[in-house]
Parts: sequence; structure tokens; C-alpha cells
Amino acid sequence: TRALKALLRALEEAGAARPFDTEAFARANTGFHDFFVEQGGGPLLARMLRVLRAAAERYTRLSVSLATEIEASQAEHRAIVHAFAAGDAAEVGRLLDAHCRNTAGRLLTHLPERGTP
Repeated sequence: TRALKALLRALEEAGAARPFDTEAFARANTGFHDFFVEQGGGPLLARMLRVLRAAAERYTRLSVSLATEIEASQAEHRAIVHAFAAGDAAEVGRLLDAHCRNTAGRLLTHLPERGTP
């Protein structure tokens, strides 16, 4: 869990930086999510994630640019790390699923006002 906590710390530092550095946050966010793929995924899941990430890149960049939504996402990240550190795999899975759904919801909320990328 030391590695995961370091990833979370990097993600929080990138999220708190002013001016906000979209690229630094995107890199830290990718590292955080890749940790979970590496823990439970395997090579097939890793390949699938790369394909999905490439297809969703423009939406990922848009969601990262929504600085007003960063704190909600960060709170979700902290809860995931807490459950992982506690060894609660079922809760980690539930929180990861909720985080994905919440991120999609936040993004969809802002698409009409920003325009589809």
C-alpha cells in the first residue's frame, strides 16, 4: 500500500497545483488507475484498458480540465485507497465502479455547456 499511497499523494499534489497543470494531473491519474489494473488485471485487461483509454482520450482530457470537479474525484480516490489498505476487496470493487460511474456522470453534466470534444 506504500506505492498506492505515493500515487495518491502525487495525484493530490497535481490536483492542488495552481495554476492547474492538466498534463501532470492526467499522468498522475493514469498512474493511480493503472495500479489497480496491475494488481488484479493481467495482460488482457491491460491491453483492453489501453484500447479504451485511447478511444476515450478526448473525454478524459475534458474531465481532467473540470477543475471544479477535482475534489469530488479526489475524495473517491482517497476512499478507494482506504478500502485497499484495509484489505476490503469487495469495497474496493464497489468504490472503483462508483468512481467510474461518477466520473462519467460529471463529464456528461458538462458536455452540453462545453460542447462535445
